[in-house]
Amino acid sequence: MESGASENGFIKLSLWSSSLFIKCILLLYVAAHLLAQALKVSSHRPFTFLLASLVYVFVNESIRRPAEFAAFSGSASFAVFLLVVQLIPVIYIIVHKFRSRV
Repeated sequence: MESGASENGFIKLSLWSSSLFIKCILLLYVAAHLLAQALKVSSHRPFTFLLASLVYVFVNESIRRPAEFAAFSGSASFAVFLLVVQLIPVIYIIVHKFRSRV
């Protein structure tokens, strides 16, 4: 019985980590593509490497200093940042509405 439960947990962990990896890669691709479009550059490839490097640096810094990251993640500025990030699709809809009127 215990073996089946651990295999089930391993499968769930594998699916979760795979989906997290796919989500991160997709977000990285979309960010690089949008940045290339905003700067009117034909290829998004240089931005992909740049953004991936920045993500690597940010993750490394947050892992090295977990106490500072915990203090920052509990701050009001981090809450505002998360709120703005979550509201980006709403901002896109508002901008689209204003542009379609013009």
